Amino acid sequence: MHLCIIILLCMGIIWKKVDGFDDRYEVSDTGIIRTKDRKLQIKYWSNGNALFAQLVCAGGFYKKSIQVKRVVWNTFNGKTETGHCNIIKNIDGDIYNNNIINLSIECYKNNLPQYSLKDEIWRDIKEYEGIYQISNLGRIKSCDRKINIQGTAHFYGSKILVCGITKQNYVTCKLCKNGKSKSYSIHALVYDHFGAEKRDGKYRQIDHIDNNPSNNNIDNLQLTSARENIGKKHQNNRFTSKYPGVYRKKNSEKWIANIKINGKRKYLGAFNTEIEASNAYDQANERVINEIKK
Repeated sequence: MHLCIIILLCMGIIWKKVDGFDDRYEVSDTGIIRTKDRKLQIKYWSNGNALFAQLVCAGGFYKKSIQVKRVVWNTFNGKTETGHCNIIKNIDGDIYNNNIINLSIECYKNNLPQYSLKDEIWRDIKEYEGIYQISNLGRIKSCDRKINIQGTAHFYGSKILVCGITKQNYVTCKLCKNGKSKSYSIHALVYDHFGAEKRDGKYRQIDHIDNNPSNNNIDNLQLTSARENIGKKHQNNRFTSKYPGVYRKKNSEKWIANIKINGKRKYLGAFNTEIEASNAYDQANERVINEIKK
């Protein structure tokens, strides 16, 4: 935090109010958050990737942790962060240096297609009507709403949500309702609200056509069988076989088939061709599915 102290000594600091906190807090272009209310304390913490500040929300009923660099960027750049494909980075790699001149924004997937927002369609998310909406391009936003706290109405404007990314590059988000939050996969939300067919998640799964799990445009999503989806992943990962449960035995012409049932791998046999081994897996898999359905 020594860098923050040095920055505070500099002249020409610009302060602006932090949105959503009823003028309780201000943020500077140097990355500092302050409050005029001496009863309020600002607690800082880090997850190793970013610096967070814990602030008291309007009404004083609950606390909220905000990412400092995100607040600085959105406050001094007119909220240009989309939250869909962009992330804010500290140029010098120091997560404690959130001066606006040390922040940059870039796409987390350079090969993520950029679609025209003119074709974007928004729909209410089921069970979150009036709170959140999902678009056919894979973006998610909160809705304009008023919240009454101790008889006082507080207005919260609509904004694009910032999503997380898994190690497999799948985009996820957290939705909150009645004080409880739940994580969702963006591709599942998009397909469930814009897809032509219903899915069950077990036997029919969502596939990214271009193999880019970050591209959640509805035009890039299709419904496939679990078998086809796994087979595609095997093929993309360059397994010895494009079919699940099948591999070529080392130093042999034989193809081995096995299946995993209740965490235990079952040997199905050695076959002369890849197709024969795949058929054996299909038959065993069908028997397992029929048992589950009973």
